[in-house]
Amino acid sequence: MIHESFQKDGPSAAFIDMTGASPQIAFDESSGPAPATRSGSARPHASARQLLPIHRLTVIAKTPFLVALGLYVSGGHFAWPTVGVTLVLASLIWGVLYAVNEAFDLTLEEGWVVPRAAISALVAAVLIICAIAYSVSPALALLFGIMTAGQLAYCMPPIRLKRWWWPVLVLSGIVNPVLRAYCGAIWGPQPIPFLVLAAIVLVHVGATVRTRALQRERDRNLRYRVSPERLDRLGVFFTGLGLIDSAWLCALNVFPRIFLLTSPVVVGFVMYAWSERAKSMKKVRRGWILFVVGAAFGLVILLRGQ
Repeated sequence: MIHESFQKDGPSAAFIDMTGASPQIAFDESSGPAPATRSGSARPHASARQLLPIHRLTVIAKTPFLVALGLYVSGGHFAWPTVGVTLVLASLIWGVLYAVNEAFDLTLEEGWVVPRAAISALVAAVLIICAIAYSVSPALALLFGIMTAGQLAYCMPPIRLKRWWWPVLVLSGIVNPVLRAYCGAIWGPQPIPFLVLAAIVLVHVGATVRTRALQRERDRNLRYRVSPERLDRLGVFFTGLGLIDSAWLCALNVFPRIFLLTSPVVVGFVMYAWSERAKSMKKVRRGWILFVVGAAFGLVILLRGQ
């Protein structure tokens, strides 16, 4: 198990060798992990649980929903050898990719020790999943490959695109959600309608803008490029426009009309996320259970609609 390997490896003095970069900030000893600038023996070892925190379930739950949405709007039909395997593989690859992201965040931002072998195993798992995807469909493997390349560039040094706000906006707000939807659309006879792509992008760009706004203090401490505050109003506009577009698509029956029943909950949560009451991502992430339940509900509706 990964957790056991963390303990057996013992203190690692090869932190910079493992990551290719060194942390940019010393953390407060009284409230956080030991600074990563200390010797390896003084730094705590991360556990396997830290590689996939509970709030990441929202992303994993969102992945099969977006895949099923792409299938639904492209007129495809569910079949276990194709769509079923795609749903499983897409969820797996994003679970592993986020574990890779957490591994580098733990080492570079919080000063924990994550052995090179653990990260290598995670990357190897991603490659294996891509290989399995190729056996299902070369098109699916291509989509997985693009998502993998983008996510590794996002979190791994020396590139580590997450140090700048605008690549995060492009990857998290546009590229990744659209590619997830296309993982389902490749099994349908029709292309994804433009208004559907617009709804997906608008909602995700708005959410990404809000996330960067709530993490400005963290980004300043880490000496990352902080998103400009003037971007916040644009984020509100994109979010609202995305919700209106989604409601219109439900009215046209492009999306299942039953989704309109969830609009009070969705709008309420969005208003809370953009309000002054949500002062940190920690508070917003408390709604992860609601998000997972909603994504599961949407997944069932979309698959039953085939």
